[in-house]
Amino acid sequence: MTAIHQQGDQPHHAPPLPHFYVLDRRYLAFIRGDAEFPLTNLLPFKLLVGFLVVLLIFINVSVRKSDPTTANGMSLIFGLMGVAVVVIISLTGRREQKMRSEGKLLQGQIISVSQHKTTETERETRGEETITVNKTVTKVKFTYQFTTPEGTSLTGGVEKNSDEVPGYPNLPSEGTPAAIIYVDEHLHQML
Repeated sequence: MTAIHQQGDQPHHAPPLPHFYVLDRRYLAFIRGDAEFPLTNLLPFKLLVGFLVVLLIFINVSVRKSDPTTANGMSLIFGLMGVAVVVIISLTGRREQKMRSEGKLLQGQIISVSQHKTTETERETRGEETITVNKTVTKVKFTYQFTTPEGTSLTGGVEKNSDEVPGYPNLPSEGTPAAIIYVDEHLHQML
C-alpha cells in the first residue's frame, strides 16, 4: 500500500491509479490528481449563523428594555450558543484545510462492511401542523486499513446512510481498494 500522489504533484506525473471504491464522488478529481482536496462550502452556514446572531442580539435588546433579569439569562444562553457554533465552524474548516495542505493520498483497503437499521426522528410540517415522524434508516459502516508512509498500519471507520452509499445495496467486498487521505494517525479519512 503505497502513496498514490501527494498534494502538489502534477496530474501527468501521478502514477496510474487502481480502481478504488469511492464513497463521495466529490473526491474523484482529487483522487485522479486533477484538483485540490475539496473544501466544504461553509459560507451559507456562516451567513445563517450571522443572521441568527443579529436576530438574537435584537431580541435580547428588546427583552432587556422590558425585563432586565430575563435578559441577563438570555444573554448567557445566546453567548454560549454563539461560542459553540463558532468553535464547530472553525474546527470543521481547520480539519479540511489541514487535509488539503498536509494530506497525502494513500491506497488502503476495505476490511469490513456492515449494515444496521436505526430509527431517526424527523419533524415534518403538513399544512399548519408540525408532526414528528420516526423513520427507519439503514446505516452502512465501512472499516478500512492502510499503511502510513512511516510503515505503521492504521484502521479507521466511516458510517453513512444507505442512500449516500454509491451502488447500494451492492456493497464492496473485503479487500476492495480504497483511497485514503492521511495527515497523521489521528486525522485520516476514506474518500
